[in-house]
Amino acid sequence: MDIRQQTTQLLQQWQTQLWQWVPNVVSAVLILLLFWLLALASRWLCVRFDHRISGGQVHVGHLLGWAVYVFFLVSGAFLALDALKLTQFLTHMLAGAGIVGIVAGFALQDIASNAFAGMLVRLQRPFDAGQWVEVNTAFGQVREISMLTTAIDTPDGQTVYVPNQLIYSNNFKNYSTLGKRRVVIACGAALSDDLAQVQQLALAEINQIPGRLPGSGADFYWKDLSAAGCHFEVGFWIAFQEYSQYLAAVDEAVSRLKNRFATEKINLV
Repeated sequence: MDIRQQTTQLLQQWQTQLWQWVPNVVSAVLILLLFWLLALASRWLCVRFDHRISGGQVHVGHLLGWAVYVFFLVSGAFLALDALKLTQFLTHMLAGAGIVGIVAGFALQDIASNAFAGMLVRLQRPFDAGQWVEVNTAFGQVREISMLTTAIDTPDGQTVYVPNQLIYSNNFKNYSTLGKRRVVIACGAALSDDLAQVQQLALAEINQIPGRLPGSGADFYWKDLSAAGCHFEVGFWIAFQEYSQYLAAVDEAVSRLKNRFATEKINLV
């Protein structure tokens, strides 16, 4: 067989194999096109859904949308390779992807936890921006709930960034939920003083505080007795939107109690 015949035979074999591959190639292209369209639609839906529940902050929606987008593209690529009968290559690729996935899972564990917790915060709305909260010993006004952290502005002018996973792994307080807050003043009187008079004077002064919540009376309780004197707590409710309201109420209560006790010759301990 001369070279011309060998070349002709080889070209005929290639032509035959090419025609056998055409249906597989068409199937692979259709699969890729279908999964690409699904990826685009899913990403769009994720962004739209997050836009509705977060009031315009779409950080989590973009992250989730891109994750779903990549998932559909990778799934389409695997199915397209299977349609092309490249199962051995697909097996090696999956094995490598499994190893990479395990490593990435350990490396991104905290990031994924924070992102998922941030999504729960936006869905459940335990607090919103502008409210006063205490999270993981950080007290202040919520500035922003982002994908990974919650920014809290403290009263001393600092900004604390709390990882979102700590919100659901620990107790937290929202001081703005009820729109009111209780003010408690701890004090003490000497053993030589008239305890009934101390209680009467304290309640009289607290009930005259302008910022006290209408319709709520003051409470007075003796707490303990020691050689130094008798200690008590007096409490009352105020309307609460800003922390300055709480500080003003404490200042007013302390000033009134001190001045009245001094006028009545009550000895504080």
